[in-house]
Amino acid sequence: MAGNPAQQRRPKGRESERGKSPDFVIRARQGPNSDFFVNVGAAWYVDVKGKQAISVKLNLLPIGSDGSFLMLPPKEDGGE
Repeated sequence: MAGNPAQQRRPKGRESERGKSPDFVIRARQGPNSDFFVNVGAAWYVDVKGKQAISVKLNLLPIGSDGSFLMLPPKEDGGE
């Protein structure tokens, strides 16, 4: 089974720390039928009692959102 690209970038067992780049950016449609997406949060791989989990931080929820999100690896240059 192929590994997750975000897992391959980070040393195994490394927990998220404040100020560290996220493993994922979370994006949602700007409006109900919009083709545009906006960043609404970020997510990091973390170890919880020896098991891998994902810690999610949502910053906002666009008006009219149906609650659907995309979790995407961030761009290599750190841009949006």
